[in-house]
Parts: sequence; structure tokens; C-alpha cells
Amino acid sequence: MKKIIVLVLLLSSLSVYASERHDVTFSYNHENYFSYAMKFGKVNDENLRLHEVHMGWIVNKNNFIGLGVYGSDDNIHDTNSKLGYAGLEYGVLRHTGPRGYYKFGILLGAGGLEKDDNRNKTVDKLLVFEPNVQFGFKMNRQLNLQLGTAFRLIHLVDAEQIDNRDLGGFSLDLGLLYFYNL
Repeated sequence: MKKIIVLVLLLSSLSVYASERHDVTFSYNHENYFSYAMKFGKVNDENLRLHEVHMGWIVNKNNFIGLGVYGSDDNIHDTNSKLGYAGLEYGVLRHTGPRGYYKFGILLGAGGLEKDDNRNKTVDKLLVFEPNVQFGFKMNRQLNLQLGTAFRLIHLVDAEQIDNRDLGGFSLDLGLLYFYNL
């Protein structure tokens, strides 16, 4: 846990340093965002599809902080198991031109793996660390198309039959992001 906190603090200091190097003024201008995407990956050589929703704030046009919520609609390990997690996401946003950008973020969160064996339901608790990179294309001022990749690291707190490595791994996501001001 200490390593994760140090990594988040290091990322924060690097992004502030990069902002200062590019003579970005620290004003109170910010934008809000909302996004929906489908995340495609593998769990134990089986396909997994997650729905993901993000919302948050872009501060200083270079940094973002927000919430991410993920949920599966596929069964895992040929059982009636569903995966869901949510967390806080922090990252850096860089514009590559008038119509493109990329963002690098880290999600720290928690969730559960619900198992239903027709007799009783159990929920295994889990912790998630998920670094991600996304590339965006601006379709207009507010609507963006995003393509990204992530690596999900999961620590199961009290699972008995499933290993931590079974739920982690690479994934690809495709989605839409909407910017707005309040």
C-alpha cells in the first residue's frame, strides 16, 4: 500500500512540474467530463466485457481527477459470477494537436466478485490498481472518441477458489467522452 501511495504522489509531482515547465498558469479554469466505454479483456483465457463509466474534473487543462465505475455482464469461470469495482482515478492529459490528445491515469479502488451457485450468493472483496493509457480524437468541442488500454491488478481479500492472477490482465476499451462546464 505504501508503494501505491508513493507512486500516486510521484505522479502528482511530475505533472505539476510538467505544467510549470510549459508555463501553464494556475488558474481556476476547469472542465467536467463524463464518459462511457466498453472494456474488452480476458479472464483465465475467457472473454470478459466490462461496462465503464467515468466522471470527473479536468484541472488546469493538464490534470484530471475523477471516479470510475466498472461492471461485468459476462459470467466468469463458467459460473454465475459477476465482477464489479469502483475507484478514484488521477492522471495527466496532454494535447497532441488541435483534434487529438492522450491521457495517462491510475485507478485505485475496491469492489467485489459476486458468486451465485443457485443455493446462496457470496461476494469476495477485492482491491484494484489499474494504470491506463487512452488516446482521444475530438469529434467536436464537447464529444470525443477514445481508444485505450489498461492493465488491471487485483488483490482478492478473502477468495478461496480464484487466484489474484485470474482476474487481472490487459484490456482494451472503446468509448465516448463528453466535456461540459457547469
